[in-house]
Amino acid sequence: MRGAVTRQEWIKVEAAFHQALSLTADKRDTFVAGFAAREPELASLLHSLLAADADGDHRLFDELAALAHSVLCRCRPRQ
Repeated sequence: MRGAVTRQEWIKVEAAFHQALSLTADKRDTFVAGFAAREPELASLLHSLLAADADGDHRLFDELAALAHSVLCRCRPRQ
């Protein structure tokens, strides 16, 4: 995965993550493969999220939450 993602890219990955979790295992594999074909630069981030969920690795979720926070804060208009 490249070093930075945009707000829109993060939103895509987060939506794909939640959609993948709602599917059965066989449908999830098909969905993730389709996402990887459409969004190859974001596929590793989705795979990391799904792996962390499967392993219960909350440290990875903490790192990803920090990434999401920095992406979303960077994109908010200043008031």
